[in-house]
Amino acid sequence: MEFSTRTLKRLVSSQTSKKVSKPAAEQIGKEIEQRGETIAEKAVKYAQQDNRVTVRKEDIKQAIQQHEIDKITGQNRVIDKENLKESIK
Repeated sequence: MEFSTRTLKRLVSSQTSKKVSKPAAEQIGKEIEQRGETIAEKAVKYAQQDNRVTVRKEDIKQAIQQHEIDKITGQNRVIDKENLKESIK
């Protein structure tokens, strides 16, 4: 999934009064896409743990939480839902 440079520039500009270069907007797009793919992959695995073919909002939320934990720990994993809840406490 690609984001238009114009949309990304607008997104950044809405958060700051600064101008945004095309290369900066493109880099933001790459980062959003990469993180989105990682989160989506984890969300699918959480749905599979529940024997579902549909990814739900709760799967996305858990995948985002796990993604944040992975950034801190330097790991990339999917843990079962019960262990995820315990690791957040």
